Amino acid sequence: MAKLGFVILGQTPRRDIEQTYRHYLPDTDFLFAGGLDGMSHEEIEQLAQPPAQYPLLTILADGSTREICLYQLLPKLNQKAQELRQQGSQVLVLMCAGRFPDLDIDVPVIYPQRLISAVVGSISAKKRIHIISPNQAQLPVALESWRSEGFTVDGASASPLKRDEFSLAVKEVSERSTADCLVLDCMGFSAESVTLAQPLTSVPVICPQRLVARVVAELLNA
Repeated sequence: MAKLGFVILGQTPRRDIEQTYRHYLPDTDFLFAGGLDGMSHEEIEQLAQPPAQYPLLTILADGSTREICLYQLLPKLNQKAQELRQQGSQVLVLMCAGRFPDLDIDVPVIYPQRLISAVVGSISAKKRIHIISPNQAQLPVALESWRSEGFTVDGASASPLKRDEFSLAVKEVSERSTADCLVLDCMGFSAESVTLAQPLTSVPVICPQRLVARVVAELLNA
């Protein structure tokens, strides 16, 4: 049985991710490791205290969220990637939709941002897109990242865990400007997010969590 490793920014378990991937990969062994696994509440709070240069939304085991700098998380994620490799993972998925440095690992890693950018660029003739970022602090970074790749982009922010906030953000950006598609720019957005967003916009909704799952299924011949 193929083994697929998930490098999670926050803490495990992540039942939402497991449910999505199980749909496309029913016969695959899943292994999960979170960058904040094993850390105390106090240690996590200390990481979250300084203003983040590149803030990433992390989801903790109790369902709460913290914003932590990418560069503080990166060494921990490299360590978790090595642990997943040692447990037999043949492919790793980095569960972050933002631009990310390469992990220091010698097995194939799926970086969602690179995949999403290629897919969106191929279906958006005028390269006009809307994005929903998972937090306000991350939105300017995400907008600049998309613009650096030649996209005209407008966006709003909403937590993947807050339905009303998410619906309001989708409605806001959809009414403000036109686009060819709406990208849910975080691996925390799920199929449920697509269901909420679709009635509020007239363009296709791209969900990285599902898109990456489909590509991994092809890669593993599932």
